[in-house]
Amino acid sequence: MTTLAQLERRIFDELKNTASTAVRDAVLSSVDYYKATKFWFNEGVATFTASTSLGAYTISTVINSAFRIPGGATSSREMLVIDEVAISLNNRRYRLTRMPWKSFVDLDPSLVFGFPSNYSIHHGVLFMYPTPSQTFTCEVSGIWHFTLSACASASNVWTNEGADLIRAHAKYEFALNYLSDVAGAGNYAAFEEIMLKRLMRESAIREGGLGEDILPYF
Repeated sequence: MTTLAQLERRIFDELKNTASTAVRDAVLSSVDYYKATKFWFNEGVATFTASTSLGAYTISTVINSAFRIPGGATSSREMLVIDEVAISLNNRRYRLTRMPWKSFVDLDPSLVFGFPSNYSIHHGVLFMYPTPSQTFTCEVSGIWHFTLSACASASNVWTNEGADLIRAHAKYEFALNYLSDVAGAGNYAAFEEIMLKRLMRESAIREGGLGEDILPYF
């Protein structure tokens, strides 16, 4: 398991520079840059119970600019992006259709109750239409929010599964912003593109596709 300090050490060796604070800042900035990009290691599914008891038609609220799914073991997990919502009834799964907020609000969902068929997201809140008339199991899929602290021992998916990509982008930011080395930054950007394509292809393969639309990285 790779820690932030170990990732930094590798960057130091490759850059032949020991500006620890600047490198750490570049790593954390790189995580922030890619945090909302979907890869095989940061996508996930959460389930919770949706019912009228949640108050009108509000299903999920935002905490720290991320979605927090209420209930169950996932109550402390946050989602940056929700890309699919489904509900289950009598062991059958029904995927809801997403609507633009302006179209959704015209339906006045607060006055209609029934079996949800649509959803919309506005100001970080997930709404369903019609408002659930009974309790349903709701399944939400999207991108989990994995933060990386500035602690040397910090470790998560970005220092492990996504380490090569984060390392590449960190070197790009370091060269451009700290060294003012435009030519060097361009070289690191080219390497970052290779790492990104490799990771996107791996994600496509893991999802069951062959990733034909992803250019080979070799």
